[in-house]
Amino acid sequence: MLLSQEIDTLRVYQNDTLVFKKALVLNHRDKSEHIISYDLINPIDKTYYVIYNDKKQLVKEGMYTSNYTYESIQYGGGFYNVKYYYYNNQGKLRAIAYLEDGRHLKTEHYKGQNELQKIRYIDKKTELPVKMEFYKNNKLKRIKVLTNYYVNG
Repeated sequence: MLLSQEIDTLRVYQNDTLVFKKALVLNHRDKSEHIISYDLINPIDKTYYVIYNDKKQLVKEGMYTSNYTYESIQYGGGFYNVKYYYYNNQGKLRAIAYLEDGRHLKTEHYKGQNELQKIRYIDKKTELPVKMEFYKNNKLKRIKVLTNYYVNG
């Protein structure tokens, strides 16, 4: 017997001060620079969020969960099965990162007019790349399987 469960979906914008708290933080990644961080104010449990930035670009989508269990470990509230969208300076889609159980699963890289360039698959436990698929004109051209010498323990 298949039971159907309704899921609330909210479309929200990061510049909505009733939904997000805006903060200026120092980014230490590529180069030290200040970036704007957005934190959800009073997120609703088991609600699917579709989040847009101030340029009306989709930046994140996924279900918020107040608590999450993965491999018998309890985690606090957050997005554990989610997609993040990244854009270049011209506003074109650059990449989509997929997370499952709060761990990186794969990243799709795009160029030009949303043309799929490659997909990088990642092992959830080690977070090391395991496979790369390369595309031309949105058609699979080559697969590269990566061997990692990760030793656990």
